[in-house]
Amino acid sequence: MGYEGFSHLKNAIRDEIEANAAPQENSAYFCIQKTFELLDPEVIEIAAKMIHDAKRVLFFAVGDTAPFCELMVRNLRVSGKAAEFSIHRHEVIHAIEQMTTHDVLFLISLTGETKQVLEMAKIAQEKRVPIVSLTHFHANSLQMMAAVHLYCYAPKKVKNGYNITDRTPVMIVLQALSQYYWDHY
Repeated sequence: MGYEGFSHLKNAIRDEIEANAAPQENSAYFCIQKTFELLDPEVIEIAAKMIHDAKRVLFFAVGDTAPFCELMVRNLRVSGKAAEFSIHRHEVIHAIEQMTTHDVLFLISLTGETKQVLEMAKIAQEKRVPIVSLTHFHANSLQMMAAVHLYCYAPKKVKNGYNITDRTPVMIVLQALSQYYWDHY
């Protein structure tokens, strides 16, 4: 069989089992793999169409996810779609108050419970502005307020009091949305 002895056979079998084992649930690979499984082409299509049809698109997030809003604005501008973002609460409130049912508010919050993001969602709901949300795949307040909800797999991780949640899954969803938008609009 090509083995030098029984121990060599046992070690080879162990190595093969470990190589074929599923990735650990908290590994980056697992989160990325789960995010790809959560990508729903129909929901991506609906979100892209909402963005395309909107007269005004506003992105908002806080903390470490805020830079993804800037990225999406740039990605949409590539196709000539005007979009905007701000990290300043009062600017976003003012912008939402100027929005109508023909506009779209895109909110990112991995927990779906971020106070500032929920505040913007509530204001948008009162004005009947359609909301697209991107959250971690679990039941949360933001997804319930959104007309369309996109999901990634990014469970919260904390180390020494710092939020070290992997944001790569957010990027995967936004890239899929951008790619669909570029290909179709």
